[in-house]
Amino acid sequence: MSGFGGGHMEMDDAPAVERKAPDDRIIIEVKPSPNFDLESYISNYSGRTKALRLKFIAERVPALQLDAMRMLLQKVKSGQN
Repeated sequence: MSGFGGGHMEMDDAPAVERKAPDDRIIIEVKPSPNFDLESYISNYSGRTKALRLKFIAERVPALQLDAMRMLLQKVKSGQN
């Protein structure tokens, strides 16, 4: 997949992998481009949207899962809206 410009998450051309979530949703896993910066990307969001984006990334981008979950946990602990 080719990525989008302007703050969207860019992905490599590697094929996506599908898997089922525990609630039977189909989740498509993707691989980020080598120059993708999660901190820079997520700084474009705030509040609930930021938390939802981090959860989305953690579910679908195995390479960024740990970083996204840490950032999400930090956001939840901060008590910010």
